[in-house]
Formats: sequence, structure tokens, C-alpha cells
Amino acid sequence: MSFNSAGLSLDQAPPQNIPFRFFLTAPIFGMAGFILMLWLGPSVFISRYHPGLIAITHMLTLGVITMTMVGALFQLMPVLAGSIIYQQKFLAPVIHIGLCLGTIGLAFGFFLFQETWLKWVSLVFLWGSLGTFIFISLIALFKAKSQHSTVRYMRLSLVSLAVTIVLGTFLELGHLNFMELYRPALTDLHLTWGFMGWIFLLILGVSLQVIPMFQVTPRYPDWLTKRYAPVFFLSLCALLLAVFNSLAFGREEFFASLYSALTGFLLLLIFLFMVATLWLQKKRKRGKRDILYWYGRLAFLVWFLGICTYFIDQNNSLWVHNDRRMIVVGIFMFWGVMAYINGMIYKIVPFLIWFNLQAKQMDAMMKGLETPKVPLMHEIIRQKYMWWQLSLFFSGCVLLVGAQFFTEAFYLGVLLLLLSYILLTQHIFGAERKSAYHTENILA
Repeated sequence: MSFNSAGLSLDQAPPQNIPFRFFLTAPIFGMAGFILMLWLGPSVFISRYHPGLIAITHMLTLGVITMTMVGALFQLMPVLAGSIIYQQKFLAPVIHIGLCLGTIGLAFGFFLFQETWLKWVSLVFLWGSLGTFIFISLIALFKAKSQHSTVRYMRLSLVSLAVTIVLGTFLELGHLNFMELYRPALTDLHLTWGFMGWIFLLILGVSLQVIPMFQVTPRYPDWLTKRYAPVFFLSLCALLLAVFNSLAFGREEFFASLYSALTGFLLLLIFLFMVATLWLQKKRKRGKRDILYWYGRLAFLVWFLGICTYFIDQNNSLWVHNDRRMIVVGIFMFWGVMAYINGMIYKIVPFLIWFNLQAKQMDAMMKGLETPKVPLMHEIIRQKYMWWQLSLFFSGCVLLVGAQFFTEAFYLGVLLLLLSYILLTQHIFGAERKSAYHTENILA
């Protein structure tokens, strides 16, 4: 074990089954999303507003990314912030079920059935589950014993999730003909707050603790831990005001220019975080480069490509139509987020199992009982299996980007992505079985 656990409240860690129910479900939604993509075929990318693409996008953003991040927060808030989450043993299963049903209902309502009642039901489940999660999490974080930078990033990411849900609700009401469907303005704003606010701010906040801890690097510089978050969040708020002012008062040309400038500024801030992380990793004290390191490198590479693609002139003949440009940017950004999350899962899941088995072993030894050896972290999920998943995932994403220009690459790319999530599912369920087996041996 080579990590620094100073400043962690490990004694307040929740029961293992609370975060694991989310971690076990996330890759299943990944598999479902890629099966649906295989079924729909290359035509799903004909437009960013294709109902099937919207359904798949929400299966991945809610079912994989948000599912994982909610599970991680249930684990990390008590450990990193020392915050006690209200009634977590009762509320975690309720939130999990609501998120699952809401995601399924939203995906089916957008494409498979096109039923109005299904969209209303999905909104109720998503507001009920995620609204409850945001509420109890913000209360816990404001009452947290520690108020370090990660706690501030967590709070801002949860507020961003709330804004994302509100914007998504406006879009859903537009689909239900209760209000005008403001495309592409609200769609872009919904995506921006979801990716840059909810997802990126949380990834950044957790990285401030996880990267120095697991990779034994120096701490992040003060400008990133103290001044970066308010500047980033205020820029997102300015983006929100620019769009609503444009919709309310016109002057579309002015606000479109302001929107582009603010988006470019936010992408520059993301690039600065990537540079800072790479600089820290060069100074790492641990020579071995683990799977989190390589997943992080992959995420940074494709985010950089996504940023570059965004700034390519939208009138360039390469794109044929502007939708293709935004779809390619979206694939790069999703690719990076899912790579980063896969890497986090491969670090967090073995650590949680190892930590819980160690705690049970200590309890048994305190009672004078002989206990079998607890497996090390790298024995819970073998590195070579993680590399197989990374290789399949990387190859599938490359082919999926290529499929925007050569449709022949589509089916092989999606199939490789599906196989990568089948492997991820197998690895997490296998780790859970190992945990149950060793727990039984310790308690025997």
C-alpha cells in the first residue's frame, strides 16, 4: 500500500453496500446504452437531436456517470469531509431505485415508446431521487467538520447538478409542448452545466485529494485549490445569464459572441487543470504507474482533442454540417469523463473492499480469533484485467470517432465499447464476490 491517508476520516466510512449498489449498476447501464446504439446503427448520429441519441446520451450520463458519482459521494463525503449524511442507510437505496427508474423511463420516453406519461413519470423519479440526494448532501457538506477545497468543489458541483436538472426539465417541458423548445440554446446550456459544472467540478475536487494520495504527488497549487473554483463557477453563471438574456431581450449576435467567449474561457480553465495535474505527476514519488494514471492520461488526451475540435471553424468543409462537429466534441468529452470514471472505479472499489476486510480482520483479532490473510488491493482486481478493459475502451472510442467520417467503423467500435463494459461489470461483480468470500472466512 503506497498512499497517504492523512486527513481522511476512515472511521466514518459508510457500510460497503451503500456505494457498491451504485457501482454495480453503472456498467449495466453502459452495456444497455451500447446495445441500443448497436440496434439503432450509424443513423443515430445523423443529428444531435435524434431521439435515439438523446436516449443513449441520458443512459450514459445518468445511468453510468451520475450513478457512479452519486455512489462515490456517498463514500467520499464522510471520508474526505467528515460529514454525516442523514439517514443514508435508508435513503441510499431509495435514491438508487429512483435514479434507475427515472433513467430507464427517460430513455424509453424519448425513443422506444414516445409516451407522454412516461416522460412525466421519469421526471418525478429523477427529481425525487436526485433532488433528495442534492438536499441531504448539501446539508452534510455545510455541516462538515472539514471545509477544505474538495468540500467547496463538491458543493459547487451539486449546485451545478441542480441547475442541470432545472434546464433539463425546461427542455422536457418543451418536448411535452408546455413551452417553446429553445434549441440549440437550452440544449447547449444543459450540456455545459452538466459536463463542466456537475461532472468536471466534482472530478477536479476529488482529484485534489485522490491524485496526491494514491499517486504520491505534491499537493495541487493554491491557485487551483482556492481561486479556481469561484472563477469557474461564476463563468458558468455568466454563461447562464447570457443565454437567458438572449432569449428574453434578443440581441442574439452579441450574446452568441459572449457565449462563445465564455465557453472558450471555461475550456481554457479545464486545460489549465490538465497541465497542473501532468506537472504534479512528473514530480510523483511513486515510480510505478498504475491504472488510474493511464486512465487519467487518456482522459486528458481526449479532452484536449475535444477542446481543439471545438475551436475548429464550424464552417470547415470537414464537418459537412455543424451537428457533426458538436457530435465529435461530445464523443471526445464523454470519452474523457468515462475514462476518468473507469479509472476511479478501479482504484476505489479494491480500496473499499481491502479497507472493509482489514476492519473486519482487526475486529476478529481483537476478540482473539485467528483470521486468514486479507488480499492486497492489486489482488482484488488484477492489473492485467484492467488493461484489457482499457484497451477495448480506447479502441472502441477511436473507432466511434472514425465512424463520423467512415460509417464502416461504427459497428466494430460500438461492439468493442460494449465488450469493455461487459468486462468492467464482470470485474466489479467479481470483486464483490471476493469480498463476500473473504468476509465469510474472517467471520467463520
